[in-house]
Amino acid sequence: MIKKDKKVTFVFQRARKSRIKEEIPFAKEMFYTYFHFLEEYDTEIVEFENFPEGRRYKMIFHLERYLRTLFKIPLYSIYLTNRKNYKILSNSDHVILSTNRIATSTLPMMVVMKLLNKKVKFTFFVLGIYSSVPRFFILRLFQSLFYSLLFYLTDNILFIGEGEYKRAIVKNKFFKQKFTYIPFGIDINFWKSEEVKSFENKKEILFIGNDSNRDFDLVNNIAKQLSDYNFTFVTSEISKENVSKNVTLHSGSWGNPALTDPELKSLYEKSRLTIIPLKDSLQPSGQSVALQSMMVGTPVLITKTSGLWDTTKLIDNENIFFLNENLLKTWVDKIVSLYNKEQELILISRNSTKTIVDFFSTELFYENIKKLIKI
Repeated sequence: MIKKDKKVTFVFQRARKSRIKEEIPFAKEMFYTYFHFLEEYDTEIVEFENFPEGRRYKMIFHLERYLRTLFKIPLYSIYLTNRKNYKILSNSDHVILSTNRIATSTLPMMVVMKLLNKKVKFTFFVLGIYSSVPRFFILRLFQSLFYSLLFYLTDNILFIGEGEYKRAIVKNKFFKQKFTYIPFGIDINFWKSEEVKSFENKKEILFIGNDSNRDFDLVNNIAKQLSDYNFTFVTSEISKENVSKNVTLHSGSWGNPALTDPELKSLYEKSRLTIIPLKDSLQPSGQSVALQSMMVGTPVLITKTSGLWDTTKLIDNENIFFLNENLLKTWVDKIVSLYNKEQELILISRNSTKTIVDFFSTELFYENIKKLIKI
């Protein structure tokens, strides 16, 4: 039964509303449990919008761009702050901010609401908040004060990566009682596939991703080095002119997809291995791709970075494959070795799917969030 007396508002960057309107089926994990809350509460979505024409708005736009460059703070309030959105947020019982970019951009409205004694509670998801640090001390100090204000005004600060959570506990001890690590969950009903019993017809090596922590140069060189193997890239960060002949390139992103989710699922199902070379970072990069691939039953080979999202449930050579360094020879040798070990791939496939069902579903994600925020 929907509790109409309780309102929950989710704030995203873009593309959620348009995705909902499409008739094509889609995976629901990038809605951060919005659909689960919708079943129980009066729930709404707010997204970034194009700001109006006018000199004042252009000045704010350029000011925020300057602040982003100088202080390394992802501030985009010009796309979010308006009377309509303020009214929606201020009339909510709980507001869930999907990333720290969204949280920093909501901060001006949060300040006003707190000053006016609005009883709105805020939760935001941290994703790469410690990735960008200003060069000079005075700039780092300003960044630290800015985030301290954000933490102070927020009721719950959620981390979907263990590495980033542990760093936050050390770096921001004053707010650690607000910090919680909650494993991210994917739409297992959408990504569920038939159990893999043979890899005989699975020939492709798959790479998906656009975030800056992907090692695009390395993955491109891997494909060039392994010219006898077929690769599929789904990314907008590698140009068609730079890939070798053994690469099929789909240029797109989640917000501007080259493929529908059913087509993406089909790619996973046709692939022998999903590779995710990463630069070291505290951000849990590669998470959604790895979890999707594991649920489908396609083994994952990924760089083990400081931002690995779970260090206990992801076990090397049991439900995933890790590499500790991004040397071309290391990656090439590992891919060649795994490619021909069909029985090992089948075992990893089965174990990885079970791991996702047991620990990384949107249902578990929702239950953990709901317990925490106590609407």
